[in-house]
Amino acid sequence: MFNRLQPLKREVRSHQRPQIPPNELLNPNQENMVNKLFTYIVLILFVCCSCTQGNNNGDNGSNVEFEYRNDSIIVASSKPQNITIKVYGQELVNKSINNNEKFSVINLIRTKCPNKNQLALEAIKNDNVISLSICVPNQLDTIVNFRVNPDFSNSYTASISGDCAKLISPQNDPNTVINARRWLYQNNQHLPDSLITSFVNIINDFNKSESDVYITNDAIPVMSSFAGKSYHVSSDMTAKHYVLFAAANQKEINDFIEEIIANNFELTSSTINAANTCYRTLDSNGYKCIFLIGINEDWTHSQIPLGLVAIDNMAPNEGTNFNQTNQLTFGNNTIVKLPQNKPTIYGSCSVRVADWDGNGAECNVSLVITFSGDVKTVIVHREGSLAKWTTTKNFTYNLNEESSPIQTAIKMHLDDGDNFIPVTMIDNHGNTYKTKLKIQARFVRVDTHDINIDNNIYNY
Repeated sequence: MFNRLQPLKREVRSHQRPQIPPNELLNPNQENMVNKLFTYIVLILFVCCSCTQGNNNGDNGSNVEFEYRNDSIIVASSKPQNITIKVYGQELVNKSINNNEKFSVINLIRTKCPNKNQLALEAIKNDNVISLSICVPNQLDTIVNFRVNPDFSNSYTASISGDCAKLISPQNDPNTVINARRWLYQNNQHLPDSLITSFVNIINDFNKSESDVYITNDAIPVMSSFAGKSYHVSSDMTAKHYVLFAAANQKEINDFIEEIIANNFELTSSTINAANTCYRTLDSNGYKCIFLIGINEDWTHSQIPLGLVAIDNMAPNEGTNFNQTNQLTFGNNTIVKLPQNKPTIYGSCSVRVADWDGNGAECNVSLVITFSGDVKTVIVHREGSLAKWTTTKNFTYNLNEESSPIQTAIKMHLDDGDNFIPVTMIDNHGNTYKTKLKIQARFVRVDTHDINIDNNIYNY
């Protein structure tokens, strides 16, 4: 039920001095007492009237209704009113409301609180209770007490061993404890070890999102496939069939489960403790999350994220730029965040002819190499007719030791017509991309024995 706060009503009455019959005239002392009593009554009525006016908002009787229920603040107003909600001086809400507004206290703290560590400390000092003040000018000024009750229960628990970056939830991140202790020391706030665990749990609860978030503190391994790799998994998941699958999104998982069921649970295992092979969509690349998938006979299924890997079969200039991916999103509001130091698994490279000159037998060819990502090496090949009058040689550029762009010049033999310069690009994981640069040359001899050159340069 709402606690209705009604503007106070005033009733003004006239006050007259009582008439005393002539036969009951008072003596001077009695008359003095009556005068004083009358003065006191007038003063009391004046104070009451002033207090009534001070509690009246003076805006034609606007009403505010308030209720605190199930850790939610519920406010209703018949016309626009400004409401502020603060917790220990930290402002969570400052807005105009009209009609009904409902504020979840924990959601306000998670999304609006600027200093969650300080708030967690206040909770620890007050038996896990924090106080919030709610104010609507001239209408509402009250305090509610919110009990913090961290809950990190999950449907399943699981762990994995093998070649992957193991996933953990933020509340299990050991760095959270380190950062909490550091903050307490910096702010001269000592807590015994028996309370630091509770302090960290409250911080984790305040930082919790609506999604199930997973992170890793391990380095993500880069591989070309899962061939020859096996993983050991432990979990309290219960199902009839188990299988490991690496995916970048929920659609890949759904398609895989469909294939498993369609093929009568081929590739699955009946026990969770056996060494498991991990599967992925054929020819897929990029950052992948390894899932434990459990499927029942009625085709219901569950999934748990376990670890991260990077699949790189992409040569430079091929495929998708996975380097820009910061997180993977799956069903059931599951988000897997990639670390900032994730491996680079995509590269782009361009080699172009900026200019060339010469007499054909020996020409200077100026090249510009532009690159980014995981491109490691560029090889410009001087071979065949390009090396007719010079020694056959490959020109290798180690891009890890250079900054983009690189400018270089190579001597080559060029013939009349189309000349093709082979170029090989190699990334950090051995993927190779080959291309050719096209130079169209025409040498015109004149009587002065000079050679006129007609330069046409193309990338092939």
